Amino acid sequence: MWRSLAAAVVLAIPVALTLGATVHEDADAIREHAALSAAEANLVPPYDYGASENVPLLVGIRRHVPERARVSFVPRGGLAEQRLFIATGWIRWVGFAVAPRLVDAGVRSPWVVLVHRTPRSVGIRPRRAWRFGRDWLVVR
Repeated sequence: MWRSLAAAVVLAIPVALTLGATVHEDADAIREHAALSAAEANLVPPYDYGASENVPLLVGIRRHVPERARVSFVPRGGLAEQRLFIATGWIRWVGFAVAPRLVDAGVRSPWVVLVHRTPRSVGIRPRRAWRFGRDWLVVR
């Protein structure tokens, strides 16, 4: 019986030490989520992707890009960085969030997201362009 009680105490110590921080983090997350609009709340990724998390961009893609259209993402680097960018978890979330639009690894699609770049910096003269923070959605 004493062993069971001692085991319960040993197992309860880590929970007791981290409970306050866990509740605090959860309360902060609830406050942040409550400030989002209904459209944004459906687009917030389930994990923190840091600088890649651009919910206004996702809202813009849903608003401007027709369903079933292809959207290419062009990051700062060259083709190798683009392939790496397409392989990240955040881009998978983008594909889910903007469906039925298709996230395309090619650079020839008419809809392009420029990640931390401007249309001028990549030599694109868009027919239309929308800025979302440091990212741009353009249609060629």
